[in-house]
Amino acid sequence: MNKAIRKVSSNKKSLEIGVNNIAAIEFRQNEKGGTLGAFDIYNAYDELGNILTIEGFFLDDNIQVEYKKDRPERQATLFDFM
Repeated sequence: MNKAIRKVSSNKKSLEIGVNNIAAIEFRQNEKGGTLGAFDIYNAYDELGNILTIEGFFLDDNIQVEYKKDRPERQATLFDFM
């Protein structure tokens, strides 16, 4: 189960739910190499599930990932029915 991502940002750019019609952000993959170093790739989707953009964030740019804080529903116990 993947955590729901709310915001991905670095020193140079960011992806955030609710900005530019973004409804969901998904981690795609981590690339180890490249001329500028390792980077993570994220997909951004609209509310219909269509992909809006694919963004790469270099790990050297102090990437920060924020997750949604959803509280799970509490399971009923025997004391709830007494």
